Amino acid sequence: MVPDHIVKEILKNSQPYPEPRQPTMHLALQLLNTCEATNILEAGTTRTQDEGLATIVFANFLLYGYQGSNDGRVPAQPSPRGKLWTVDIDNTAIRNVEAALARLPIDIHCVVSDSVEFIRNFNEKIDLFYLDSLQDHVRDRETMKLVRAGGREHQLEEAKAAFECGAVHEKTVFLLDDQRVRNFELFNGNDDNGKGILSVPFLKTKGWSIINESGAQAVMINKEAWDQRLVENMIHYVEGNLINQRPFEW
Repeated sequence: MVPDHIVKEILKNSQPYPEPRQPTMHLALQLLNTCEATNILEAGTTRTQDEGLATIVFANFLLYGYQGSNDGRVPAQPSPRGKLWTVDIDNTAIRNVEAALARLPIDIHCVVSDSVEFIRNFNEKIDLFYLDSLQDHVRDRETMKLVRAGGREHQLEEAKAAFECGAVHEKTVFLLDDQRVRNFELFNGNDDNGKGILSVPFLKTKGWSIINESGAQAVMINKEAWDQRLVENMIHYVEGNLINQRPFEW
């Protein structure tokens, strides 16, 4: 049985998505809002109020639509749609989220599994793929220095698996967490430009491009499949109304 205080801590995260990821989350959900089918796959689930809030944002999106997932106001009547899969190797984290979201009338699947293995056997189409599982750097408890944890290699394997299992379609939106984006590209010239150092180049070979100018996440789409004016309007809206210049941290 999950303690009530854990459930409450998770559920109260229906507030606006925090900076510096708020603009890119807005952009991804705006794109998703144009899709009739709405299948969201999240690799790496919510843990606490301050870590991994996306599961709650996605659940609110499926329940209330774009407005309900991004501000404190929600429509009077929910209109459930789509499916959400949240996958994590941490059994406790998955059970906590499962308990917190069990009361919501949405189709959600909380899965304890290595994300790559799960994706390889995934048999539905993905409209939004959120990649936020293994960290790229962790702090060594003895030396207190940051050491590599394999996040960039793991994220690459997740992206590859999505194509290999046939889950990706031409309008699939990839939202990659823990990035450093400037001028529509990852930072160049150093070894600390986020987990996408391997996955972003791979997705580019498949025809996907980063469409956010800056941020701590990368929103990637196949531009050939989307109406150019529609996407440009969404980007201008986000840049004009939501982006606050702050140091990017994760």
